[in-house]
Amino acid sequence: MLGVAMPGIAPLRNSDPPPVARAPLAPAAIPPIVPAPPPLVDEPLPAPPVVAKNGGLPLGLVAGAIGLLVAVAGVAVYFFWRAGAPLVVKPRLGPQGNEQLELTCPTCPDGTAAAILGVKGIFANKTAAIELPSPLKLGDNPLEIAIDRPAMGRDESVKVSVWIPYRLKFDLSNLAGPQADPIVVKVETLPGTVVKIDGHGVTLDAQGLGTQPIDVHAETDGASDEGKIIDKSIPYEITPIVANKPAAVERGTLSARVPVVPLHLDAPGTHLVTDSDKVTVAGRTAKGASVTVNGKTVGANGIFFGTVDLPAPGETAVEIRATAPQVAARTAHVSVHRVANLEAEAKAFEAAHPLGYDAVSGSIDANVGQGLVVDGEVRQSRIANHQTVAIVDDRHGCAKHPCLVRVVYGGDLDLKPRQAVRAYGRITRPFSTGEAGAKPVPEVEADFVLRGKSK
Repeated sequence: MLGVAMPGIAPLRNSDPPPVARAPLAPAAIPPIVPAPPPLVDEPLPAPPVVAKNGGLPLGLVAGAIGLLVAVAGVAVYFFWRAGAPLVVKPRLGPQGNEQLELTCPTCPDGTAAAILGVKGIFANKTAAIELPSPLKLGDNPLEIAIDRPAMGRDESVKVSVWIPYRLKFDLSNLAGPQADPIVVKVETLPGTVVKIDGHGVTLDAQGLGTQPIDVHAETDGASDEGKIIDKSIPYEITPIVANKPAAVERGTLSARVPVVPLHLDAPGTHLVTDSDKVTVAGRTAKGASVTVNGKTVGANGIFFGTVDLPAPGETAVEIRATAPQVAARTAHVSVHRVANLEAEAKAFEAAHPLGYDAVSGSIDANVGQGLVVDGEVRQSRIANHQTVAIVDDRHGCAKHPCLVRVVYGGDLDLKPRQAVRAYGRITRPFSTGEAGAKPVPEVEADFVLRGKSK
């Protein structure tokens, strides 16, 4: 009942004590918040952003990554050869978000080579893709294509002109930075183009440049033991300028899938109350990530620890931010309340939260979030990474013992077996050991704990 390791989070150091008991993880819908026993293998960072594999699209962004990715639109250019068959040249995005020209040639057998700007592509099934050494400019792009058919086939050079009316740059680089910034869609168009991103009109300057922020705070705020994914599909509408005239409205979708670094907080708790002049901040993240607390670096390689001063009674905001290369950062905010007297705080809490053990144990799920006073005797406890987990036999509102409660406190408490304690906090979930026939017990995240003498 004191907890076991979670996958995806860096383990504790080898000097930490072994767990009292091993228990299976709770269901994935309610991830357990427990310390990790040694030894465990360090977990790596999440994989870099996934780039979708496809054959390229003339419109839209095919994948997300930390950096700049481009959506490019262009006009397909048709050129008729002497035999009357068309050569079609169309700009598109490649599988990695790079710009390409797609060539379609009904008279080009497999193995035919096409070269543009010194870069070759080979025809297969009448089509070839040529990676451009640099993006084409907006507007008209005169190009020359060298066609080299295999064996004794006809070789020739074809002049084409490719028109690029706009380009969208999906900038995710700020997601991995020290500030919680949004995704930014950067727009490059010809003057006179009308652009809407995610339903919002984009203001463009005289050169046709503009930006549209996309808020992703909901995906990156708050602690999470899982390396989640930002999965955004952002619609756009563009009325491009072609040959100096407005063309038909083009609609598409920008898509990005970006991993978010996990961040597990062991200390402090969500609503910590203390009479101390400082508080401990500790937790775990992916190996290779770094963590700052109120802007100060406190750890790297998965384990972090630091302190925050509480200069006077009242609320102190604490920001914990985990960052890692090639993934989006995660930020957690907690507020620590310093008081002059914990006994006075305890009386006020007891008056506001009269529920006892029997009133909540029969329907723990329905009482998640409710305040609860745990007043009893410690059965067992452990400290790992500055978080205390204790099993307490609660006598507050208990008709028949044992009335076990799993108490989690975001700090170091030296609790002895049979020691009297009073814990004040909120029910977080039903906790199950997984043993056959054993009923779940309430888990309480303690705001503060008052200790008595051991019996």
